[in-house]
Amino acid sequence: MNNSVVNSVSPKQMAQLIGASESSVKRWCDTGRIPSKLTPGGHRRIEVATLLGFVKSSKYELHQPELLGIKNASIDHSDAELTQNIIFDALTCGNLDEAFMHTSLAFVGGKSLPSLLDEVITPVFARIGDEWECGELHVYQERIACRNLSQLLLRLRDLITINPQGPMAIGGALSGDPYELPSLMVELMLLDAGWKANFLGANLPVQSILSAVDNLQPELIWLSVSSINDPLDAFAANMADIWEKAHGTPIVVGGRALTSELRKNIRASIFCDNMQQMFDCLATLNTSARRLMIEPKDN
Repeated sequence: MNNSVVNSVSPKQMAQLIGASESSVKRWCDTGRIPSKLTPGGHRRIEVATLLGFVKSSKYELHQPELLGIKNASIDHSDAELTQNIIFDALTCGNLDEAFMHTSLAFVGGKSLPSLLDEVITPVFARIGDEWECGELHVYQERIACRNLSQLLLRLRDLITINPQGPMAIGGALSGDPYELPSLMVELMLLDAGWKANFLGANLPVQSILSAVDNLQPELIWLSVSSINDPLDAFAANMADIWEKAHGTPIVVGGRALTSELRKNIRASIFCDNMQQMFDCLATLNTSARRLMIEPKDN
């Protein structure tokens, strides 16, 4: 393999990377355990994201990740600061593949998703904004880095097992808040935790959220509060409308604009300062939600 990040591997290469036999990998491809594609010449190819997802969900470990063409593949990905720096440099240089691979190596190497989001992704996001504000990054670099970070989060879905029967969760950000990344992180974490999560979007009119609650009947609602343009009383009124429409459905609220004063003036089931806090609340909510999926709600 060359020095650029590769997108797919052969069964033989995958066997070498995970320490399994080539015949086992071919058998898994034949049975559908490992999705693969055939080249025009009739050779199997396995997407690297599929390989990483297999490692994440199995007893196998990834050996010699440098064979995937990843620069600095042998770094200690349990070192959050070191991983942050590698991913930040890749994102600001427009190298999405390298950033994705290092994030994936941290994830499949044993770092939980809440820890990965809190200790690596969130600090990278904050650093991009900080360096743009102080002039160390050009506007175009900030835009490219943020766009690539969004794509990175979407690509991480390929590494988790989606539960199509999971309890429904919906969320987003109200009008005046254009930031999508916080909700993309929440959506990813909920998917990994077994929820059927749907990010509705950022900058949403409150009426759109109310309609989504009516139409989708979620078992959990999350709201990201990264920026508020409305007066406090107007924002609180919107939150009160959502609370009333929810009819007891848990509402989780978090974000950098969630001040102590704001918390006193809005209704929510839980206020969270990071992904780990939210994840710690999910065990109780998830159990309740799964029961509600079986037992009909009172009219």
